[in-house]
Amino acid sequence: MQTTTKGGIKMKAVHQKKILVRMLVTVLTLAFLFAIAAPALAAGEQVYATTGLNVRSGPGVKHPVIGGLEKGDTVTRIGTSGKWSVIIYNGSKAYAYSKYLNLKDGGSGSNAAAQIKMYATTTVNVRAGASAKTTRLGSLNKGDLFVATGVKNGNWVQGVYNGKTAYVYGKYLTLDAPSAPQPPQPTAPAAKQLFGAANTNTSTYLHKEPSATSAVLTTVPTHQALVCLGGTGIWTYVQIGKNFGYILTSSIAGASGASGASGALTHTEVYFYAAGSVPVYETVSTAGTIKTYLVKDQRVFCSAKNDLWAYVTTEAGISGFVLMTGLTNPSSQLISVPTPPVLEVGVQQLSPELYKYPAPIVKKTNSSFVPVLKSPSEDMTNKVSTIRAIRTAVRVIGVEGEYSFITVTLSGESVAGYVRTEYLDAV
Repeated sequence: MQTTTKGGIKMKAVHQKKILVRMLVTVLTLAFLFAIAAPALAAGEQVYATTGLNVRSGPGVKHPVIGGLEKGDTVTRIGTSGKWSVIIYNGSKAYAYSKYLNLKDGGSGSNAAAQIKMYATTTVNVRAGASAKTTRLGSLNKGDLFVATGVKNGNWVQGVYNGKTAYVYGKYLTLDAPSAPQPPQPTAPAAKQLFGAANTNTSTYLHKEPSATSAVLTTVPTHQALVCLGGTGIWTYVQIGKNFGYILTSSIAGASGASGASGALTHTEVYFYAAGSVPVYETVSTAGTIKTYLVKDQRVFCSAKNDLWAYVTTEAGISGFVLMTGLTNPSSQLISVPTPPVLEVGVQQLSPELYKYPAPIVKKTNSSFVPVLKSPSEDMTNKVSTIRAIRTAVRVIGVEGEYSFITVTLSGESVAGYVRTEYLDAV
């Protein structure tokens, strides 16, 4: 460089030197900024594990373990984060503690082909060479996978595209896999409500409201006979003897399901009269089984109803659902349910705890050995007789806990006593 001062040559040389310095600083600054802003893939270096160690999803023990390395296993390290090495593990970015990784001989800057999963951060072209002037082979959409080889050519990352060597501008690639799209959530079908006679399939509780935190009205044993009166899906409104409340639907077996019903029936105690010939259904559906027909002006006792359906019991003890349009002249005479007095039935006295039905209900036995007892207990010394024929018809007078008080004709003689309710089925 000229140092003479003649003709201002020295000043010109100094000015040129300053320009060169500024250009060099600009280039270095841009390179540094690009390295920070663009997650372009470095060529990487081969390291090996000096002992068995965990591979984690992030740089720290708070991140989940996603795999591990055995002593001597080799991986490609593409960077560091504090005391942690950024490695390629199963084709994706992962982290391992640097203390337990050593550089493999000849591993620095290795261009050995690797299988490194990278993903497009936006729509980007795929080209045949490391330049925007080369042939365009295709494109990647945001989130598309690009399998890199670990080789970098300037700002371009080499990889494989449709079986050919290809290049993608590194600024638009990342090692972070995109979040998996959430599958559309199926629309839940309308919950079916349960109606009709059923039994519990487990012990449970009868609640005042459809909530586990609601007041418990009584404990309900397994095989308890009940009547389902609709509900809210998880909870079903039921009648158990003189009690009305909610139990978990999952604890009910044998009831009919109906969707689109007009809601649960609510407890009432009133007499109705049939407006004509009215079918009594097993459940709240006119397509359901018809149990019997009411005749005009026949009186029935209604224990639950809504605007569309009523649950009624005839004086013959047949219970079921009828349409409210088939009933008329509700009686102001409400059925009272006081504690029944002690009654004489042969040698049998009814317990004051017995809930007496408004009318006897006909049921049949489901076992060929049904002990009839003087009192509701397991004490067989109280046995009055034994029903030994399956499907024997009995008249149920009332219920007390797990027992039903019945009358039945055995060998031409009338027998009364308690049997376990689980031994009885609806007719």
